[in-house]
Amino acid sequence: DTLCAGGIMYGQRGIAEMLNICKDIREVADPNVLLLNYANPMAMLTWACNQYGGVRTIGLCHGVQGGHRQIAQALGLEKKDVDIICAGINHQTWYISVKHNGEDMTGKLLEAFENHPEFSKTEKVRIDMLRRFGYYSTESNGHLSEYVPWYRKRSDEIMDWIDLGSWINGETGGYLRVCTEGRNWFETEFPNWMKEDPFVYAADKRSEEHGSYIIEGLETGRVYRGHFN
Repeated sequence: DTLCAGGIMYGQRGIAEMLNICKDIREVADPNVLLLNYANPMAMLTWACNQYGGVRTIGLCHGVQGGHRQIAQALGLEKKDVDIICAGINHQTWYISVKHNGEDMTGKLLEAFENHPEFSKTEKVRIDMLRRFGYYSTESNGHLSEYVPWYRKRSDEIMDWIDLGSWINGETGGYLRVCTEGRNWFETEFPNWMKEDPFVYAADKRSEEHGSYIIEGLETGRVYRGHFN
């Protein structure tokens, strides 16, 4: 994804197009416009846009929100009642502080995840990294295993760390399979979608993605605190 030779090739493909986008932005947008980048390789593309594209850019990844939700579930708490601080760069980012009502819960995460009926099976790589280094990763089990590849070094040991209940837990070639199936599914299902009622855009249906909250903050002055690249 964003590591070693594969990441560099991925970056060479993506950076050129991102710089084209930056060129368009410089020509038609206000000078202080903000580019929100969700594309990988996250660090490379965001870096390129800031340094060479001449456009103020931040990179956004939803791993932070997903792990935040997991941590709350593992601790038996509501997500809104758990305060987190993350540090790192995509996709090596860690929850360095987890608090509930001012109490530091960071040291309680390992036991909570080891004893969770679902996460103990689906997040084995993340739990092992937590056991070794003391911090939980923002990245999915499969994604993290790409960055610490000794978990995938021997074919007869991969299943010790990977759960096949969902591709994102580390299925080999899972992302390619899901994208291929999704493309085929889209071709058959798009006509049916067009017959359905349109989406209702309402506050109670809002996703956890940073983008809309950042735009809201820029437009209204409401403070939004998040973790960005």
